[in-house]
Amino acid sequence: MYQLYLLWLFFLKFLDAQTDEYCVLLSCGDTPNTVCARALWNCGPDVAKCGADVKDLKFTPVQREFYVAVHNKLRAKVANGEETRGDGSGQPSASNMNALTFDEDLEHVAQCWTNNCEFNHDKCRKTTKYSYVGQNLAAFSTTAPFRSINITARVERMITSWYNEVGRYKTQKTFQSS
Repeated sequence: MYQLYLLWLFFLKFLDAQTDEYCVLLSCGDTPNTVCARALWNCGPDVAKCGADVKDLKFTPVQREFYVAVHNKLRAKVANGEETRGDGSGQPSASNMNALTFDEDLEHVAQCWTNNCEFNHDKCRKTTKYSYVGQNLAAFSTTAPFRSINITARVERMITSWYNEVGRYKTQKTFQSS
């Protein structure tokens, strides 16, 4: 029997918010915020879509710190102009690519959407602190017992996989960020 472990990572900063905030303050026009849209399930796994064997993964503080460090190490490679893959002569260096920090509110929104078991981007994931939030998706399935899986190593491979998309980056799309 397959067990599906869905991981969805957002890394930025922390701010806790109530579900009603998501519904009243954080909609995107006519599109409800993910947390509001999934409030009926209290953001837990949708067993009808996910199946009974889905696991809601909770990251430890040590895992969170490690995942942010992996992201920041890869981002620094681009920021320092050390990435040679991509359109033309590699990636341009960045003068203002700030290091990421972990945000538990974003983690909550991400886990809420992940528990919907739809492998695509949600339409409204903003928080009281962030009106625009980027998103990366990854999933894995296995027949191995949950206890035998090294989640930290799996997530690190997923982050590296996302980063390896840098080879498809087109330099003409470079933009300024404040």
